[in-house]
Amino acid sequence: MKILSLILVLCLASCARNHATGGLNFSLVSEEKEREVGEATAHFFLKSDGLYRPASTATRYVSEICNKVFAVTEAAATPVQCNVLDSHVFNASATPGYIQIYRGFLPFISSEEELAHVIAHESGHLTARHTNKSLTQQIIAETLVTGAVASVAQSTNANYGAIRATSDIASMAGGLTLMAYNRSEETEADALARRYLELAGYDPRSSVTASRAALQAQSFFQSQQIAFNNGEIAPKSLLDTLKSSHPATEDRIQAALKATGEPPVLAPEADLGRQRYMAAINGLAYGPARRYGIARLHELVLPQQRVVIPLPAGTTTAYIGSGKYHSLGTWLVAHPQSGAYMQIASLKTLAGHNPGTYIKGVLPFLHGPLQRIMVGVEVSNTVPATEPDLTAEEDTESAEAAAIDAAYVTPQSIGYTATYHYLNSSKRFRIFAVSAPATVDEMLVFTIVYPNEDTLKREDDNLMSIIKNISFLTKRQAKRYKQLELFTFKADVGQTVAQQAAHLPVGAMQEELFRAMNNLPAGTDMQPGQLYKTIRDPNP
Repeated sequence: MKILSLILVLCLASCARNHATGGLNFSLVSEEKEREVGEATAHFFLKSDGLYRPASTATRYVSEICNKVFAVTEAAATPVQCNVLDSHVFNASATPGYIQIYRGFLPFISSEEELAHVIAHESGHLTARHTNKSLTQQIIAETLVTGAVASVAQSTNANYGAIRATSDIASMAGGLTLMAYNRSEETEADALARRYLELAGYDPRSSVTASRAALQAQSFFQSQQIAFNNGEIAPKSLLDTLKSSHPATEDRIQAALKATGEPPVLAPEADLGRQRYMAAINGLAYGPARRYGIARLHELVLPQQRVVIPLPAGTTTAYIGSGKYHSLGTWLVAHPQSGAYMQIASLKTLAGHNPGTYIKGVLPFLHGPLQRIMVGVEVSNTVPATEPDLTAEEDTESAEAAAIDAAYVTPQSIGYTATYHYLNSSKRFRIFAVSAPATVDEMLVFTIVYPNEDTLKREDDNLMSIIKNISFLTKRQAKRYKQLELFTFKADVGQTVAQQAAHLPVGAMQEELFRAMNNLPAGTDMQPGQLYKTIRDPNP
């Protein structure tokens, strides 16, 4: 009772009118503390992903639009920094003092107005002080937890288990309050975004096209998820549903249509916002940051580990970051027709151990014997001669140093493999580990996941042939690989989506990806004279 009374007193003393929403903000967090949280969060993002080429045309353009939109908000007098993070993730976020646009978001929108909507939406989170609201809710939740735990402890029947159970339940509740933004906050940010768009000189109806673009992207990512889950969508648990923070994209489209109406279809020559945007992102890097790998049509290149992994026709890849700047993370490689997929990760090798002892250590109950196999083939030295991301110092290497580097890397290496499974599971697994040539204390670990024993027997030789045919690179060879990049083009009369999609340097789902990148629903085709995006592989 005392706790509730205290919260009521604090509420009466801590409510203030929000100039953006017109409502009252109940806050137990000072603006100074809110800013500290924003600084810490932005620092985390920068440490994890880094900035994308600050001097690039795309980064300068995004910053320009960000400053233009934020200047019309109620918080215009408050400094805000717009960062383009060097991450392939389809996301944008805001934290007090900062707006983060992930590089991976940019390929899936197609005009300056859509970019402005994304920035205006994130600005809405800042002006409505949604972070402050979440922090305040967390303080209240922790206060209630403390009181509840104390009450249980004072009970004559109290025991440690009861105290711990009470604390764990309330901690989960507190976690739910701090998960990104909730549904009502997302809806509020959408409404504020439409206002800011109009004030900044943009058509607020662009919120409709931006939401439709997000729906197209979600559809593509869902197709990828199905490929990595044996043709099925993983079912959501009740907790996942509770923690779903964004309104369904279809709902957002309908809300935007109700508020603004259907956006006009502009003639290509009159679509100036699209022209400016396409010019700015032409040449933008596509995919994960180069240090994490380059997924090409027929191979996955890991420059940092100096390894090339061949990819069969029809293969699709996805990357999951580790959250650590220099850590490889995990690559997923799926061949939808087989129903199996492969995980590729990098681990540190402990002193006195090799890949074989690692497998025995982590998997003491193996389904099959530990095998020692030779892997590796000669690599073709046909990679390009320059790498734009390298400094002149890094790209300059004496003939003597190059010869030593080439002699150090052998075309073959010894790896270890075994199969295993878990009790009560139909899935079968094969693990393979081999030392990476880049450093003496790193190994690459491949895990092949088969849906059942029959698939393992049918597909194991084919998938193991991928591993047996990996190539090891010299340092100089690894440096010369370039990232994939966006390329914008004007559609000609008679040019079709199917024709353009067939040229994408990806092994599967080319048309789904092309449509997602250009917000072209199934059944529609390109408009002659209009600008569109594709992906180009600059490597031979």
